[in-house]
Amino acid sequence: MNQQGEFDPMAVPEGSPDGGPEFQLRADDLLPIERVRLSSSTMRESRCRMTERLRDLLMKSTALSERAAS
Repeated sequence: MNQQGEFDPMAVPEGSPDGGPEFQLRADDLLPIERVRLSSSTMRESRCRMTERLRDLLMKSTALSERAAS
């Protein structure tokens, strides 16, 4: 809990097996995570590839179902 009484997922409760407040993990301590910005064309290409994969899987699934039924 933080000072406002809200749950703080980054805080380690005092007296915890993790060593108490002197070992609290703060967001600043984490390695910086690089954010990837995707352009709309990249997203469009990705959606096209996923759609193609889904279509292929559906066709294979249909073919297997037809084979199993016969």
